[in-house]
Amino acid sequence: MNILPHKSWHVRTKANIARVRRDEAKAAEEEKLRQKRIRISSEAPDKHINFFEELEKGEANIVKGNRDYEQEKKEEQEKYEKKIGYLTYLGQDTVESTENTRKKKKSGRKRKLSTSSSSSSSLGEHTDSKRTLNLNDLRAKRLKREREEKERAEKLLAKLRGEPVQK
Repeated sequence: MNILPHKSWHVRTKANIARVRRDEAKAAEEEKLRQKRIRISSEAPDKHINFFEELEKGEANIVKGNRDYEQEKKEEQEKYEKKIGYLTYLGQDTVESTENTRKKKKSGRKRKLSTSSSSSSSLGEHTDSKRTLNLNDLRAKRLKREREEKERAEKLLAKLRGEPVQK
């Protein structure tokens, strides 16, 4: 039966026959390579690979971190310290560094006072004091967790550097 022999998808066109032969030759070559790899791997003895061997022996060339990230983190810390008035430069008064933040706080207080009702009940004051106590407790717990985590990280880094571990 000879149906549409001029179509590109026809099985018996010269191009399709050549393509099939190329594919078969390529598959045979890949199979030879696969068999060769299997033979080589079966000849070699099984050995456990320890990827952290250099690190465990202390011979690893440890990268000191990402410089860009550390720079960004330092800038954020500096910005925060300037904002709260902790960081001052030589010749700068703490009043000068915190002047802008005080203006913002005062304007915020005025807005808060003007929006709150003039008749504040003792119940509202009680919930505010409870909230601040709860926030203080949460803050203390967070600071404690952060301090413990920092100590663990320092111990690990000291161990990696080969320094004596502080207890």
